[in-house]
Amino acid sequence: MFKVNSYHRARTAGWSAEGSSRRIVCRASVADEPRILVGVTGASGMAYARRLIEALGDRADVIVTKDAEAVIEVEAGLPLEAFVAGARTVYGGEDLAAAPASGSHRFRALVVVPCSGTTLAKIATGIADNLVTRAAAVALKERRVLILVPRETPLSVIALALPALFYYSSLAPGVFAPGTAPLPADEERARLLALSLVVGAVMLAVYLLGLVYSLVTHKHLFHEEVPAEAAAWSKRKALAVMALATGGVALMAEALVSSVEGLTSTLGLSELFVGVVIVAIVGNAAEHSTAILVALKNKMDLAFQIAAGSSAQIALFVAPVLIFYSFAIGRPMELVFEVFELFAIAVAVAVAYAVSIDEEANWFEGALLVGVYVIICAVFFVHP
Repeated sequence: MFKVNSYHRARTAGWSAEGSSRRIVCRASVADEPRILVGVTGASGMAYARRLIEALGDRADVIVTKDAEAVIEVEAGLPLEAFVAGARTVYGGEDLAAAPASGSHRFRALVVVPCSGTTLAKIATGIADNLVTRAAAVALKERRVLILVPRETPLSVIALALPALFYYSSLAPGVFAPGTAPLPADEERARLLALSLVVGAVMLAVYLLGLVYSLVTHKHLFHEEVPAEAAAWSKRKALAVMALATGGVALMAEALVSSVEGLTSTLGLSELFVGVVIVAIVGNAAEHSTAILVALKNKMDLAFQIAAGSSAQIALFVAPVLIFYSFAIGRPMELVFEVFELFAIAVAVAVAYAVSIDEEANWFEGALLVGVYVIICAVFFVHP
């Protein structure tokens, strides 16, 4: 990493490796005209950042976060000095004492490209814990131009919501599209089934691509360095136990589903509550227990990945598979959720994102998550 001290910030031409605690590279003398500040975060899409830096040349000051450095090496295939070549000044993302952290820095606009979902959430909620988010706070305060180029979207929520939006808008076309005549019931159902198939295919394809991204092409971004531990079981024994446990869980799930009708009539529970709460708890018992065990060992990254990955698997894999299976057995199923179900999904995603954006966790945030879950369960319990 190239470093220069504050004296060299304005006077060093070319690349310098002189030492100080500030991770910053300077390339020319300071000009009086306002600059364009480019913030590069750890999201995918480095080609856009590189093209913008090339176009701006020495009019650009660049902030590169620590996560962005790893992604630059993989996606651009360039060392950092080549990636930011042409820019006037390059700041490290952790350098909160750098000039862009203050309103006295005369930048005309801040362009965050690519903008990760975490960075977007921090800017929206006023969290300024690195130089990019601090510069964004300055841009908002000083009423300067702020452009965010996000490269991450909650696809599962979008895909589950759009078919329902089509369904509810078709019930009252005069409200959503004035002058539009209602569709005949048969045509409406045919369009909804076709839309469900298309959305299901896209979700399944994205899920498979996500596996390739996290396990093959960018697995280093998801790898956590942990101390080596001696294996208690051999690989063959571990695979055999896992196979037996998977089969046992499948049998128990089938027995549970077959007894749902009797359970609902005996206890007076609705099928919606049983499906959303009870079946979900039992069906994901293995993931829940594993997440708790690794959390007790203070491996919070792994615990969060297990918990969030389980939910994403249901949305992006199980739901599409059920759609295709329903067509295969001749009982087509529409990918339509009730308004409250969609709201519950959105709330769950928002709350989980809010407690994870600072990459830290404590017992009170855990209590908040449990409280939100209990409230959602209570509403499903009384929901007709």
